[in-house]
Amino acid sequence: PKCSICARFYDEYEWNMNPDGFRGEMTQESEEKLLRLAEIRKKAVLPLRAFCEDMAGRHSVEHICERLYRFALELGAHEKIALDAAAAEARGEKSLSAELRQLFAVFCDTLDALASACGGEEVTMAEFTALLRLVLSETDIGKIPTSLDEVTIFDAQAGGYAGVKHAYIMGACEGVFPARVEDDGIFTDKEKELLLGHGIEITSTVERRLCDELYYFYTASCAPSESLCFTYPVYDSGGKKTPGIS
Repeated sequence: PKCSICARFYDEYEWNMNPDGFRGEMTQESEEKLLRLAEIRKKAVLPLRAFCEDMAGRHSVEHICERLYRFALELGAHEKIALDAAAAEARGEKSLSAELRQLFAVFCDTLDALASACGGEEVTMAEFTALLRLVLSETDIGKIPTSLDEVTIFDAQAGGYAGVKHAYIMGACEGVFPARVEDDGIFTDKEKELLLGHGIEITSTVERRLCDELYYFYTASCAPSESLCFTYPVYDSGGKKTPGIS
């Protein structure tokens, strides 16, 4: 019995499809590409055929996971991915290299998750493929931040910028940062004084909020140890606002 995963590789017919598409003209470059694909196909058929024949019918999820892991090892997937990661790093693509280095570990973790969740369930390869896709769709390959050309954005109110060497404070202009503080309470200052005269004290939040804004500005300005740059808008003769920097 043949597994539907690689049934298209079982026939003995030579491929003659245009690799550039049905409507494309078969050029010499296309023919060379087709020959390379045919060679790749021959190398892939034997291991895929053995795997598909082994996985025909129904098997436990745990057994399929084990067989799939051994299949990846037989193909040298881990070593080939490591080579691709090294090549990407040599080209300066550090983010891609970091993602590639995680692939095999993510693959193994996914198989572990499936084996733990439903290892005893017997499924066909089509059903297992659906499960595998479901788990992988919820998997995120995190990117390791690079140490060069890295900029971290903070909210002045959130803090957390200790140890910063260089800082840019954006929008440092009156009324924006520090922000303008207005009293949006129900009682006016005069009414609060009258209430205070009758022993009813209503705490004003305006002064506290003003102090907070000045504190945020002070801590952000004092955070960097080497350089500090403020940016602010400037206006041209026509009153149009344009970015400015100090």
